[in-house]
Amino acid sequence: HRGQPVQDIAKPAAPEKRQKRAVPLAPCIAAEDEARHPGSVRFCIDGCPEGTMDADLEEHFAFYGEIREAFIVKDEAAKGKGVVVLVPEGVTEGDSQAKDKLRQLVDAVHRDRHKICGKPVRVQAAL
Repeated sequence: HRGQPVQDIAKPAAPEKRQKRAVPLAPCIAAEDEARHPGSVRFCIDGCPEGTMDADLEEHFAFYGEIREAFIVKDEAAKGKGVVVLVPEGVTEGDSQAKDKLRQLVDAVHRDRHKICGKPVRVQAAL
């Protein structure tokens, strides 16, 4: 519009970059899993496509360690969610390096990008 001053529009501030934070080991070991599966880590998987089977989770996560449990949550409220309980390869009862091996497992799983049945999913150690 002619003759009207141009408004000075301030640019929005650039979003802050999220810093990658280390996930503390202690909360990653769910208490009930530790009781049932000593030395295990529970991972929650979000965004599983419809039709994903327990075996799909097992097949994908077997690369990371021994699978103690893998299932798709059947509750409608938790649609697209799954759970995998892993134990790092080579961890034995009384293993003095078990915590280091668990930390390495959590780091490896968080570092990688995951696709289940061809769809990207989010994976997080249970807190």
